[in-house]
Amino acid sequence: NQIGGKGTEAMINTNDVNGSLEKFREMRKDMTQLQKTMVDSFEYSKGIMVINRGVQVLIYTFKLLGLIKDPLTQYDEEGSATDAVRENHYNQRFGCFADIMFPRYKHYYEYKGGVKKQIQDETGDDPAKLFEMANKFFKLGKKFLNNL
Repeated sequence: NQIGGKGTEAMINTNDVNGSLEKFREMRKDMTQLQKTMVDSFEYSKGIMVINRGVQVLIYTFKLLGLIKDPLTQYDEEGSATDAVRENHYNQRFGCFADIMFPRYKHYYEYKGGVKKQIQDETGDDPAKLFEMANKFFKLGKKFLNNL
């Protein structure tokens, strides 16, 4: 649970950081500029990823309620030309990660069905629960960003 070395040479101990904001700020004071930059960029990326997840939930909810429509969905049947374009786009962006061990690479169709299925499993497509889920992600992302 240590990042950037072992023992006293470790840049950060994740158990300590996850414990409290005060502990995080106390440890950050003693860090070098490089260590601060690394920790800040990690916190920033965590915050942005969680906020992005909230945006995904909101977009899904708005589509479900009929407030917005993806203009490409009219062509979005499996095997259609548009689906092939989207798969190609996905493969060009993320295909280079297929050979690494961790995190496990998700193929296009696994990714395409995974986000929607996870949201449906957790909320049952209830708009109130969906808005609550998005709100939870936004608050968590804000918490990460406020740590900076």
